[in-house]
Amino acid sequence: MPTSTIYRLGLLPNGQPLTSPIQPQALAGLLSRGAGVPEVAVLKQHLARRRTAYLNVIHGIDVKDLASAGWALALPRNCDPRILEQLAPLIQHRRDQAGARFRLIHGDAGLAPGESKHAFLKRHFVGAGPVDPAKLPYYVLLVGDPNDEISFDFQNQLDVQFAVGRLHFDDLEDYGRYARQVVAAETRTQNRPESREVALWSPNHDKATQAGHRLLIEPLRELLAQQPACRVRTYFGPNAEKAAFMTVAGGAKAAPLIVSLGHGVAQDAVIGKNDRDRQAAQGALVCGDWLGPGHPFSPAYLLGPQDIGAGCHAGTIWFNLSCFGGGTPVWQSYNRDWLPAQVAETAFVNHLAKKLLARANGALQAVVSHIDLLYLQSFKGVHHQPYPTAFTSAVSALLDGFPIGAAIDPINQRYAELATDFTEKIEALKRSQAVDPEELASIWCALNDARGYLVIGDPAVRLTAMPTADKALW
Repeated sequence: MPTSTIYRLGLLPNGQPLTSPIQPQALAGLLSRGAGVPEVAVLKQHLARRRTAYLNVIHGIDVKDLASAGWALALPRNCDPRILEQLAPLIQHRRDQAGARFRLIHGDAGLAPGESKHAFLKRHFVGAGPVDPAKLPYYVLLVGDPNDEISFDFQNQLDVQFAVGRLHFDDLEDYGRYARQVVAAETRTQNRPESREVALWSPNHDKATQAGHRLLIEPLRELLAQQPACRVRTYFGPNAEKAAFMTVAGGAKAAPLIVSLGHGVAQDAVIGKNDRDRQAAQGALVCGDWLGPGHPFSPAYLLGPQDIGAGCHAGTIWFNLSCFGGGTPVWQSYNRDWLPAQVAETAFVNHLAKKLLARANGALQAVVSHIDLLYLQSFKGVHHQPYPTAFTSAVSALLDGFPIGAAIDPINQRYAELATDFTEKIEALKRSQAVDPEELASIWCALNDARGYLVIGDPAVRLTAMPTADKALW
């Protein structure tokens, strides 16, 4: 397999690849007619700040301590007040932790329809520069539909500066189930040592998943082997079965942290606004039960919301490195023909993620995943060798007790760096200067990948200890 070949994860409902691999020269030809990144000026400011500030907060702020970093719940102005009633346990828990730096943003002060990040920060007297939690807390949990209440773009742009997560459920009581189980998981951990257990889950279906395993999962396993007192359970190839995933994702062998890499299912036509079945199928996880191309493909090999029942132990955080595992926007950057394309009539949060966060028992605390196609270039360096440091650093930070919103900050920093690099390459093309097509294509793929990651769940959650009785299962 040529090291320069560009692969994307993602399968169609019939098991066929969503996209074909492409060579950098071909992709560069498409990109040379495009534009740079619109918010590049803001991202350059972000990079300049990072030379003098750690984790994008003012000096003296401890991001592990909510009393220092703060926590905010931000809702749309027209939000159903019953959502606040359902979230009451979590609100009180965070109020107790954050104290004077707790903020509830709702009602007339809530987010207006279509409000931009700039307008939101302006009315909270926040500008460019490190976050001052006395003005607006570092951790911000958004509650709302990504279609007509709080867009994915707003979340991604705010996340460059703050630690941001999102909740959106169709069932009002799901908010209550999530809130109660987060509080229970954190309360369970208070008098126990931090958990350092990780499950790695990686099917071996084709060249794309094989490359992803080599570029990310193997380097991560090697890193974890060097971590003190870190226990790792591996589910690779055919062992990455649906049943195995269910045991570690809030089941009998619940793992505090799961890192998975594999195909997500993408629909082959625009998903209708009221097409609940196809919305639910979007981003379903292709499990190792399927042996790959040349073998029969069946929905039985997919993990979707219909497979999720009650679990056993709440508290798992899941890094889901697959296509559309976090949600689906209306437009995706490039489709199977490498052209911008509409994928849905309305944006929506991934149904599997929502189901796992709101199950009756064994609810996950957070899912970190993607809202577009996932490019393997994100795990490569310019030398075409494995360089997944943004992701391995995020896992290390979680193991060291950082909340998930702060832990994934290296991914946001990577996005800012790549955005400025890509814009500079496009400007050079406009000046008729020579640009290496392989370098241009690699930067563009990594940029689009880094921009699509987000947190579904409270950004202030962190790894929790699982019940002692289950340690023997590891």
